[in-house]
Amino acid sequence: MGTSKFSRKRVVISCLSALLVTLGVFVSHLLRNSSQFIIKNIVVESDLDGSPVSATDVIQLADVKVGTTNLFSLFPDRIADKVKANEWIKGATVTKEFPSTLRIQLELRVPVAMAVNASGVLTYVDSSGAFFLKANPALNFDLPLLTGMDSLPEYKRVEAVNVLALWKKARLEEVSQVTEVHYNPESGYDLLVIYPSKQNLARTFVQFGQDFDIDSENQFSKLRSVFKYLIEKDLTASRILAENEKKIVVKIAHGS
Repeated sequence: MGTSKFSRKRVVISCLSALLVTLGVFVSHLLRNSSQFIIKNIVVESDLDGSPVSATDVIQLADVKVGTTNLFSLFPDRIADKVKANEWIKGATVTKEFPSTLRIQLELRVPVAMAVNASGVLTYVDSSGAFFLKANPALNFDLPLLTGMDSLPEYKRVEAVNVLALWKKARLEEVSQVTEVHYNPESGYDLLVIYPSKQNLARTFVQFGQDFDIDSENQFSKLRSVFKYLIEKDLTASRILAENEKKIVVKIAHGS
C-alpha cells in the first residue's frame, strides 16, 4: 500500500517535471521568436575620449544584425570575445537591455608611449609596457618616444613606462612635457623635457641614473617645484640631475 502511494507520487513528480521542461522550452521558443525582442539599437560606449575604434567597427566584429536578431538568442560572453579581436580593445562588457537594445561597453588599451619593436616598426606601448599595433600618425596621439631599449630586456621598457606614470601622477604634465625617454647603459634614464618660456619653449634633460627608485613619488614632487621655479624665473636648464633622492641639481644654460 505504502509502496503504491510512493510510486504514484514519483509518477506525478515525473509528470510535473516533464511538463515544466516542456513549458520552459515552449516559453523559450516564444521569446526567441517574438518580434518584441528584436534588436533595434546597439549602443557602443568607450572609456577613452576620441576612441580610435568606431562604433561601426565594433558592431561588425560583434556580428549582430539589427532588425533581425532576437535578444534572447544572444550570448554576451561570445560577443565580447569577438569584439576583443580588435587589438585596441582590452576588454568588453555586453549587456542586454530589454526589450530591444544591446549595449557594448569597451575598455580600450591606452597608448602611453611609442617605441621601435624588434621588427624595426614604430609601435604603440601601453601602460603595462607591452607593444601593440603600429603607430598611426592619423590618430594624432602626442606621445613620448622610448629609445635605447631595443635590445634590452622588457623590464627596462616597463620601468620607463612607470617613470611616465609617476610624472603624470605628480602633475608634472601641467608644467612640462616629456618628449623622449632614453636609456643609456652608462648614465641610465634620460628624459628629454620641454617647458614654457618667454621665448616659446625651453628644452632640458632630466637624468635619473641607473638605480633610481621608481616608487619615490617625493622625487617627482620636487621636480614639479623645480619646473615651476624655472618657468617663473624664465630660466633654461641645460640638465637636471635627479639621481639623488635627497637633492635635485639644476644646471642652468649659459646666457639664460
